[in-house]
Amino acid sequence: MKFKVWFFVFALVFATDTAMAAQEQVDPVDEIASRIWQEYPDLDTLKARFENQAKWEERTEPNRHEPEFNVIIRRMESPGIEIYTLEAPQHDRFFITEIIVKSSGIKDFLGIDIGSSRDDVIGTFGNPHQIEGNRLGYYDQISGYTNIIFVIENGRVIEMRYIGDVG
Repeated sequence: MKFKVWFFVFALVFATDTAMAAQEQVDPVDEIASRIWQEYPDLDTLKARFENQAKWEERTEPNRHEPEFNVIIRRMESPGIEIYTLEAPQHDRFFITEIIVKSSGIKDFLGIDIGSSRDDVIGTFGNPHQIEGNRLGYYDQISGYTNIIFVIENGRVIEMRYIGDVG
């Protein structure tokens, strides 16, 4: 009887520890999406961050899912970074759809920066989900909609792309 009780307690503790460890594992792509959304929760915050150093382009086109409504697509270009957004005013929704980083100093990618080594990327993000030429691709493990792509040249990161639907 004692063995059964101890086995049950051990199994319960092991299952609890395993479940907690699984909860603590953070998908790095999801973590970056969360950080971006916390830093830029709306268009005004994004515009304020790049107010004096950015060029903005804007166009309106039909929403492909709801053709009776339009979406507003914006492209912001600042030295070393481009950001693409999509706004669906009828639903009061704002999304950052793509961020392209081409110059050093923006470390929102969990410490990876332009000039970081390929080994640093793999050490931080693990083995890529996809390798295509000089691009290492990582995907959000939960939704699969968010991607991070590191462009590597001579063993170093020369461009980082966040592609997703933060919002």
